Amino acid sequence: MRQRIRVVHWRPGEPVEETLKKVPREVEEAFQAWDRKFRVLWYRMKSGQTGKTDNFKGKGMRDVKALLQRDSIWSMTAAWFTKDLEWRKRNWADMMLSAMNFYPERTPELLLATIEPRVTPSEFVVDIMCFLFEQSSQLPARERGKQQAAIPHVLLELLDRFPSKYFTFPQWLLGRVFSISQPPLVKKLYRALYTRAHPLDWNTKFKAASCLARDVKGKELALKILERVMENGLRMEFLRGQRTPTFLGIDRVSKAEGERVYQWVNVNDPNFRLRFAELATAIVSMPEGWRQGGDGSPFTLQSLNDMYKRLIGLGIPLNLKTQTAMLQAICSTGELEAAWNLYHDMLEQGIKPDERVYLILLNAAKHAGSIESTIRVILEAPAEVLQSHYIWNEFLSTVIQVAIKECNERGIRPPRTIPAFDFMLRIYEKFFKLEPLNKLLPSHLLIHPDNTTHWEWKAKLAVVIDKLPAREPNELVDPRADTLGIMFHGYVKALSNASLLVSFYAHFRTLLKNGDPHVLELLRHTTLPYDTIIKAVTEHPGLLRVAADILNDMLRDAGASSAITGARDRSGEISKQQTEQEISTSPSSSTPSQPSSAEAPFVHPLPSVHTWNTVLRGFFMERRVRQGWRIFELMRQHGAEPNKVTWNTLIAGYTASGENELAVQTLIKFEKLGLKADWYTQRQMSILSKHEPTREMMERAHNERTAIRLTRKEIRRVRKRLVKLEARKEEILRKLNKLGPATAAAQAKTKAETETGAREELSPTADFFQMYDELIFQAEQL
Repeated sequence: MRQRIRVVHWRPGEPVEETLKKVPREVEEAFQAWDRKFRVLWYRMKSGQTGKTDNFKGKGMRDVKALLQRDSIWSMTAAWFTKDLEWRKRNWADMMLSAMNFYPERTPELLLATIEPRVTPSEFVVDIMCFLFEQSSQLPARERGKQQAAIPHVLLELLDRFPSKYFTFPQWLLGRVFSISQPPLVKKLYRALYTRAHPLDWNTKFKAASCLARDVKGKELALKILERVMENGLRMEFLRGQRTPTFLGIDRVSKAEGERVYQWVNVNDPNFRLRFAELATAIVSMPEGWRQGGDGSPFTLQSLNDMYKRLIGLGIPLNLKTQTAMLQAICSTGELEAAWNLYHDMLEQGIKPDERVYLILLNAAKHAGSIESTIRVILEAPAEVLQSHYIWNEFLSTVIQVAIKECNERGIRPPRTIPAFDFMLRIYEKFFKLEPLNKLLPSHLLIHPDNTTHWEWKAKLAVVIDKLPAREPNELVDPRADTLGIMFHGYVKALSNASLLVSFYAHFRTLLKNGDPHVLELLRHTTLPYDTIIKAVTEHPGLLRVAADILNDMLRDAGASSAITGARDRSGEISKQQTEQEISTSPSSSTPSQPSSAEAPFVHPLPSVHTWNTVLRGFFMERRVRQGWRIFELMRQHGAEPNKVTWNTLIAGYTASGENELAVQTLIKFEKLGLKADWYTQRQMSILSKHEPTREMMERAHNERTAIRLTRKEIRRVRKRLVKLEARKEEILRKLNKLGPATAAAQAKTKAETETGAREELSPTADFFQMYDELIFQAEQL
């Protein structure tokens, strides 16, 4: 049985036995009776016997059932306080024991409805909370989550109702409650415990801080908790002397050594350093896109650096994992110089960067399109890191991005040729075998490097490529699907005209028909080949029908291969004629004749969300605005759930085409789904607000949504008033019933007055709900 705490008024220097002797006899007997019954219930719960009637006398069951029939805590409280004080003192403990045994899921409500200082000893309440958490931990996942979700709220309510130091909850209970709660709730609970001077050891504080660090808004408080722990010292409080558990569930100490002392924890202890490192890592780890403030983040790069310096100032060196998390957070902001400063700080502290560090730096260089930072990573990385295929994949991807960046800087717009494949090939052949790539790419469509144009990135990278360590022919490795996908992407980007794109797609379909193992492996992992070709095709005016036919090919092949493998997929029922009628803008196909999917030995992938988004973007580029929502519906039909990029594409497409009303309607649907606007959504909203009619439409929709939210809030307030009034009415009538027949006239008069008061109090309710229904109707019409 877990450690339990009994609170007694103990004075420092006074033997604990003497303190216990001062406890009134009836109180001590009540403790003994409670402890005896509670232990029986605890062991029944641990053995899975709660809820059964055998060997357990459920006293107070009639009272439990009578209270649980009430529809709210307010009405339970009103019914409970109709009993006199002595009756409540005598029956409360048995009633709660029966509730814990037979109705543990309703026990929190019963506890909050009946708890009062004169009736409920704090130790009993602590035992009940421990029981509820332990019992809920043994339930299946769905029921466990539902029951445990109520426990933090009950703790908050108890702390709020009673004075400081009234309850002393065990540390194991608080730590586990922190671990199951969301950061905002942990923040409230920790502050309630802290302001009421509840004992918290460093381990419990670390658990609270770890939960808070999961949320950007809670990281500052998590760091403050860590600083307080380090500042106050790591001490564990205990009573010196031989500790002997008793049947009361408390620890007695010897008469000679009853003083309170502290044990200091060694900060060099490996276990403590591990916990410190985990918490520090959680504090500096940031979610993707945190700097844009899309999640309400209050942080800037400067504040992140300040937190990092405060962690270093605590005197415990940060390990590689924490430093890597900090590096990841900095790189996500695109601040490459700050990232390299942190990298050199790691070297100065004697921390040896691993492969992940170089991958993070290389990924940041790719997103920034920085060829200088890319070269720096390759030159800094040790030889063993350069043997990783992940490093080479990131390097190949970076070459594409820096080439795209220079094209953008020169004002070269789609359709265009990205001259990166020749350099990618030079890098590729130093580490991977050429045979798989030669099979994937057609020899008659070889790309010849353009030597007539000077590219800055090529001039800088050429020197580094020559210095790269090259493997011997027998040491070259087979490329994985992700490597071939990157090379495929670079090759398509380098094709200079539409006819080459169509010819390459015909070659790709031939490989698929013949069951080429590299093509099949590539399509088992991703839809990248199709996505790349569709995007390249839609950049050429007049080729939207080709993109639609490629999408039809994917749907037809996915349906046929699913039928072969026995997969019950809806897309298997879609015929070529149906899909062409839904997607294509013309019944004729501009692609080569397609192979029979019956020969494919694998399940062909359905179009991904990215595939659909690419097609949707292509339709808007061709000003096919009215078909945008049709594609949106087809996405869902074929199992692809639209994401935020889909919604942004719709809104941007409608806005660019001048269909402002459609853009606003789409924006309203976007917000009704609970999606948060990112910087791209906000940009489209800013464009829409520049037009007077559109701005008025957006303001009207915003006002209607605000009115609905306020109305729902008002409904909750009226319902609470109804419950309180009903409880008050029942309490008055019960008291009058006790007075007997002599007061029947007075009773009738009071009842009439009460009902009149109820009608007067709630007279505007009908009009109110009518207004609410009207607002809901208006919202649905939007």
